[in-house]
Amino acid sequence: MKGASLILGVIGYGTIATLALQSLSHALEEPLDQVICLAKPDGEGRAKAMLASCNALAEQISIVTRPEDLALAAPDLVIEAAGHSALKETAAQLLRGGSDFIVNSVGALSDAALEKELRAAAQTGGRLIFCAGAIGGLDI
Repeated sequence: MKGASLILGVIGYGTIATLALQSLSHALEEPLDQVICLAKPDGEGRAKAMLASCNALAEQISIVTRPEDLALAAPDLVIEAAGHSALKETAAQLLRGGSDFIVNSVGALSDAALEKELRAAAQTGGRLIFCAGAIGGLDI
């Protein structure tokens, strides 16, 4: 797969996010422009370790601790791999800003109000993409 002029946002820094980024890193012939990871303030060390394991993934790698900072970076694509609360906190804002958004925590959409909000945000902004299957992270 050829690399692309792309800013990738990643929400989460656990096993699913790590495996997704490592797989992408191995699949690309050229690095992405930038990868930005949204981490909790106490998780920056884990986020740095995850990004270090994917050193060929992007020309620039950074970590932010506030959803607003990720939104300001205007990523082209965001991979959510951090759980229901992270999805609720970030997805609508990023979608409205034009980012395509891959939802891994599909169980959060059992909240009808959240589903409605995200679908509405996707109507005016980026695409809302759902991982299928019992373990959504395998589809990223």
